[in-house]
Amino acid sequence: MNTGATRIARRTVLGFLLSLSLAAYAATKKEKLKGVVVLEVTKSLEGERAGMKPGDLLLSWENNAARGALKSSFDLSDAEVEQAPRGRVLLHGLRAGKQKIWILGEDHWGITVRPIMPVSVRRSYRKGELLARRGKISDAASIWREAAHRVGTSGPSTLAPWILFHAAQVFATLQRWELTGEFYREAIQQASGAGPAVRSQLLLAWSEVLQGRGQLREAQIHYQEALNESRKAAPSTLKIASILNRLGNVTSNLGDLAGAEKYYRESLSLRREVAPASLTVAYTLSNLGLLEYWRGDLISAEDHHREALKI
Repeated sequence: MNTGATRIARRTVLGFLLSLSLAAYAATKKEKLKGVVVLEVTKSLEGERAGMKPGDLLLSWENNAARGALKSSFDLSDAEVEQAPRGRVLLHGLRAGKQKIWILGEDHWGITVRPIMPVSVRRSYRKGELLARRGKISDAASIWREAAHRVGTSGPSTLAPWILFHAAQVFATLQRWELTGEFYREAIQQASGAGPAVRSQLLLAWSEVLQGRGQLREAQIHYQEALNESRKAAPSTLKIASILNRLGNVTSNLGDLAGAEKYYRESLSLRREVAPASLTVAYTLSNLGLLEYWRGDLISAEDHHREALKI
């Protein structure tokens, strides 16, 4: 037998087996990055009532015939807004490596999650958390920015925006408003490749912070931007209805009752079309009732509130 030919054949086989091993390793690593980790569960809301705990791993959701994977932290928020009004939602996941199912209703879920991260990124994320708790705000900001930059385009498209988004949330809690705005802007910019649904969530979160601070004009602008992004993702959804309802709230607070009514009625139309017996329909009816009350039309106000109570 030709020894040289045998060696070449062995090298070819070994090379082929090595490539298979590397592919399997890469697939395993990718598999490990699936799902989202529960950080907090708000007391007395759906998540706690279902028995969910911090550290649980959520992998997918199911609602009747519809189902979807939880590939990023943004997917859970979308699932709550889109699926909860349609009926009970089953969340599939793991606790301590064992399969588990949580059944959630239509009330607020109250679940805060984070994405699965590579070890080096998770270290930076936790270091930023520790620095922020110690009051070293500038150091925390630098660490989180560096982590987001390191992820860049090499990681999942939603990971870097989430790190910046999380930082913005922390700074809002600490009432460091300048940093809050900076990190929301950076998160939105970083999400340019993550799709309109993610950008919509970031704009929506920033709008809520601005509205809470009484910056109603700015909140209105970003709510409208969130609405535009959501319409790019899907023309008719419950998420769009939710944003329209919030636009109605901020517009009415600005004194434009006619504009607020337009938003409320568009929201109500979508909600009645998709989930006619849901609490979301009742919320919008109640808002319309309040609007009529402010106008002095007590009969219409009572009609809207009575219809909401029936739900």
